[in-house]
Amino acid sequence: MMPDRRPAHKPRRLYWRAKGAGSHLNRTDRLARTPPVARMTPPRTHLAIDARLCGEPLEIGDGSARVVLTALPEMAVDAAGLVHGGFVFGLADYAAMLAVNEPNVVLGSAEVRFLAPVTVGERLLAAARVVAGGGGRKRRVSVEVRRGETAVLAGDFTCFALDRHVLDPGARRGAPAAEGERRGAPASDET
Repeated sequence: MMPDRRPAHKPRRLYWRAKGAGSHLNRTDRLARTPPVARMTPPRTHLAIDARLCGEPLEIGDGSARVVLTALPEMAVDAAGLVHGGFVFGLADYAAMLAVNEPNVVLGSAEVRFLAPVTVGERLLAAARVVAGGGGRKRRVSVEVRRGETAVLAGDFTCFALDRHVLDPGARRGAPAAEGERRGAPASDET
C-alpha cells in the first residue's frame, strides 16, 4: 500500500490506496468490508446479541472496539430506505459495551448527535474507546459511527461495570428489585 496524494487538510490516516481491485476505496471502507479478526480479545459481554441488528465486532482491544453493521431493509422507516436512528444508536451502544468488555456492563446514559442520515444497504463502522474511568465501576466511552468518510453519529456513553447482572436481585445498591421497579439504571454515578 502506498499513501495517496491528498490535500493537506485531509487526515493522513484515512487515505490509503491499494493497487488493484478496490483501490478507489479509502482505508475505512476497506476495513469495514473485512471479516472479524481471528486474534481479537474475545467478547465478555452481550454474548447473545443479534449481529444482524447491532453489528459484528471487527476488533476488541484494551479499552477499544470497532464494530461493523450493514443497514437492513427491516431497519427502514419509509419507502426511501431511511434507517431508524435507533439502529445506529444500537450499533454505537454495542461498540461502547465491547470497549469496556466487562461481563455485566450496562449503559447509564448517553449524549449523542446524529450527524447524517443512513439508508438501507450502507455499511457503518463504529469505533469506541474508553476515555475515562477504568479503576471503578463507571466508564466514559467516546463513540463515532462512520459511513466511509462521513460521520453519522458521535457520542459519549456512560457505562457501569456491575458486580452482578443488572436483573439479579441486589445487583444495584439498595433493596432488591421490587415488582414494577424501573430496571436497568445503576443506583448512582459513583466510581
